[in-house]
Amino acid sequence: MDLDAQDLPMLMWRHVFGDNIRDHGLLTMKNQTQPNPMRRVSFEKWQVDGCPHQGPSIVRDNTTKESARVHMSWFNNAPDASGLFYAYSDDNGQSISTVNHYVDKENNPEHPFLSQNLNAKEPIQLVWREFDGQQFSVKYTSSVNGESWSSERVIATATLADYPYILQHPSGSYLHWHIIGQPLELIKL
Repeated sequence: MDLDAQDLPMLMWRHVFGDNIRDHGLLTMKNQTQPNPMRRVSFEKWQVDGCPHQGPSIVRDNTTKESARVHMSWFNNAPDASGLFYAYSDDNGQSISTVNHYVDKENNPEHPFLSQNLNAKEPIQLVWREFDGQQFSVKYTSSVNGESWSSERVIATATLADYPYILQHPSGSYLHWHIIGQPLELIKL
């Protein structure tokens, strides 16, 4: 969830389409009481009779008050399209950019999290967790506007760890990550 340029809520969630298709919907608001029609923003067509526990991540570009670009990232596990995905919309979800399939299923990616640091050279930031069969790693990439991304890099590793989040502070961006059995860790990005 984030706020649009008029400080109205934008919500993105995993929705059930048709016969148990678990793709993602986006809801924006006309005003404080009237929603726009829900827009479907992912089309991997993951059909599963269950409730995947991984939700999407959404953040609006705040570089200017008028900016309407909304950045979205999600996980899906469809037979022909599985892994982590990214796209953006400049018109409240009426149209979606080309979808970037940035991490394949073989890397066991999960729980992407988008954030924005307005003081950074590449303000759009993305972290996610991967599992190689023995340990978890948190990976990071960043972008100016979502059209091209920096090379991904590993920020942290552990044998048992929670999902990654980015916290913004006047001193910079921090990876918020909890390694089971250890104190909460903040790692400057």
